[in-house]
Amino acid sequence: MIEEEIDVFRGFMEIEERSIHTIRQYLDILNWFETFLREKSISFQDLTEKDIMKFQLWIKNKHLVNQYLRVHKKLPTKSELEEFSKKTKSLGGKSLYKYLTTIKKFLEVNDKQLNWTRIPTPKYDDNFNPNVLSPSEIQKIAQTASRFCTFQHTTISSDDCMKCKKFRNPKSFKSAAQRTYPEVCFYFDGLKLKSMILLAYEAALRTDELCNLKLKHLDLDLKEVFIEKPLKHSQPQAVPISDGLNSLLKEYLSNYKYLKNDEDILFPTKTGKKYHANNFATHVFRPIAKLAGFDVRYYTLRHSRATNLIKQGLDIGWVRRITRHKNINNVLKYIHLSSQDIRKELEKKELL
Repeated sequence: MIEEEIDVFRGFMEIEERSIHTIRQYLDILNWFETFLREKSISFQDLTEKDIMKFQLWIKNKHLVNQYLRVHKKLPTKSELEEFSKKTKSLGGKSLYKYLTTIKKFLEVNDKQLNWTRIPTPKYDDNFNPNVLSPSEIQKIAQTASRFCTFQHTTISSDDCMKCKKFRNPKSFKSAAQRTYPEVCFYFDGLKLKSMILLAYEAALRTDELCNLKLKHLDLDLKEVFIEKPLKHSQPQAVPISDGLNSLLKEYLSNYKYLKNDEDILFPTKTGKKYHANNFATHVFRPIAKLAGFDVRYYTLRHSRATNLIKQGLDIGWVRRITRHKNINNVLKYIHLSSQDIRKELEKKELL
C-alpha cells in the first residue's frame, strides 16, 4: 500500500548516514504502520490526525497480543486478553513516543502534512515513576551498594573476593603500584557505588550529570558539588551536600588516590572511562535497588529528593534550585504526596 513511500524514507535515512541497525528499527515500525493502514482500510493520501491517534491505541493492543502469544502460544480471546493485560506491563510511553516520532519523520519525508499539535504525545506514562523512597530507604540502598559485586551481581564481603574466579594478585611490585582498583577484587567497588548513589540523591543528579562529574566539580571544603553543564537548559549550579556525605567522599578520594587531576572523571569505570548513563542506571543501580528490596528506577532518587524536601518544609522555589529546573511548574511533576502526607500537614497546622 505504501511501498513507494517507504522506499523514499529508506533512501532518506541512508543519505542521513544512519546505521543499518537504526534503519532496520525504523523500517520495522513502518511495517507495523502499513499493517495498521491495511487492517483499517485507510489510504495514505487520506490519512488524518485522528488516524494517528487510532494507531497509538492499535499498537498498544498489538503489543499486548504479541506478549500473550509469546507466553501462551495461541491467539487470545477478548476476555483472555483483558485478564492478561492486568498481569503484564503495557507498551510504555517512551516506546509509543518512538513510534510516533518515526511516523512523523516518515510523513515529513513524503510531504504529508498533519497538524501534530492536535495529536497527544505520549512521552511518559501517567504513572511515571510514582515510587518515592524515604531517606532511610535510600540509606538501605546505599548500604547494599557498599557490599555489591558488579561481577556476581550480589552482595558480598571482602573475604568472598578471595574465592572469586575474577580475583587476581598483582604479578609484580610495579604492577601493584600501578593498579587502579581496590586490593580486594577488580569487580568489588562498594565505596564508590555507595558514594555515587548518595550523591545522586542529595544533589538530585540526572544520570548524565552524575557520570560526567569531574574531580574539579567537588569542593569538600565548601561541602558542595558543582553541576557545570546541567541538562534541560538550566543554569550551572552548586548544590550543598551533608556532613555525612562529605566525610564519605573524603574517604572515597583517600582510597582512590589515582584521582589527581582536576579533569579526571570523579567516578570512573575500571578502565578509567566514565560510565555510560543508561548502563549505570540499568545494570548497576537497578540490581542494587532490587537486592535492597526496592524495584525502582534510577530516577526514583531524583523524585524522592524533591518530594522529601517538600515534606520536610523546604519552599518549592528552593527545591527548584536543587533540582535545577528552569520552570517551577516542572518541579510539580517530581512531587508525589500521599493522602497520609496531606493529612499530617493539615493536622500539624490544625486545619482538620
